[in-house]
Amino acid sequence: MNDLISPKYQMKLVKDVHDTIWSEYKSYSEVYYFINKWHVVYDEWGNENFHIHIKPNSGNIDLEPTLHGMDGDILLKIAIEMGVDTRLYSFNTNIQKYN
Repeated sequence: MNDLISPKYQMKLVKDVHDTIWSEYKSYSEVYYFINKWHVVYDEWGNENFHIHIKPNSGNIDLEPTLHGMDGDILLKIAIEMGVDTRLYSFNTNIQKYN
């Protein structure tokens, strides 16, 4: 699905999702727990659907690089759940179908 979402739109989506998550959850632990609910580790070797970045000095989640590391479909699902406007995605997808 990453190829269906343009890099420019993904950048905007990351910013909007980032800001919305921080407005909803007020602590690093709440943000971590929310993001961790989307995180899947597939095997004992650490293969995962995305990597949760942790700030080295504080041990807190680093949300922006975590969101940038997600596939577009996960990012889009989080955006929808958080109430971020995704109408532009629908418009861009319909244009791509007809080109």
